[in-house]
Amino acid sequence: MSLERLVLKGFPNLIQIHHSIGRLERLIYLKIKWCPCLRELPHQIGYLTALRELILIQGCSIHYLPDLISNLRFLSRLVVEDTGLVELPSAIKGLSAIKGLVDLEYLCLVNCTSLNSLSDVVGELKSLTELDLSKDNYQGTTSFDL
Repeated sequence: MSLERLVLKGFPNLIQIHHSIGRLERLIYLKIKWCPCLRELPHQIGYLTALRELILIQGCSIHYLPDLISNLRFLSRLVVEDTGLVELPSAIKGLSAIKGLVDLEYLCLVNCTSLNSLSDVVGELKSLTELDLSKDNYQGTTSFDL
């Protein structure tokens, strides 16, 4: 299939994304917004080797990204905003030049209030030029090890 852009927006009853998404070899842009019942992404997301932008915004109850996300060598923008993300995949750690998010330039983790530490991940992202950790709700204190 020659699909290059996929936007899933406003599906309040979407529980899962079918594993066949991994067959979209030419997909360069994936945006998932306001899908409050979506709890996880299929690991086949890691098969989208042409993907350049992955955007998860508002209402997604995704706590973890699949480890295979480290296969997305051409991913330059990763936006995870207003989700329940707890941690970034451990597979991002210890990247090599052959495998990993070597082209990731922009990482946005806005309002990911459950996220605790980035120290092991951010230091490995050699192409990272912008990191957005903005938070709208400043109740209490949160500190990040960078």
